Amino acid sequence: MSNNKGGQEKLWNRNYIMVLLVCTLSAFSFYTNQTILSKHLTTGIGVSITLAGTIVGLFSLTSLFCRPFCGLMADRMNKVLLMTLSNVLMTVGLIGFALQRVFRSSSS
Repeated sequence: MSNNKGGQEKLWNRNYIMVLLVCTLSAFSFYTNQTILSKHLTTGIGVSITLAGTIVGLFSLTSLFCRPFCGLMADRMNKVLLMTLSNVLMTVGLIGFALQRVFRSSSS
């Protein structure tokens, strides 16, 4: 099952490029979320700068401690399903941030 004359499969095939693109966009989303979170907490919700920094720091710390378990899950589960589920959960969380103001202002 080779794509070239040497008998080796090409690295830069369609599947590899798609995984690279999805991982890059997912990482971009994660780190953009961290950057925007402190501003959202201070201006949108009204917490102090100290508390916003603590929350963003805990967000990173939680990620650090979850990664070994996620690595084990990636070894044992279907990788496409796991990546799809994690990206859907991240999307739901970001939509929750976006809609937080709408629900908060309608309940007041």
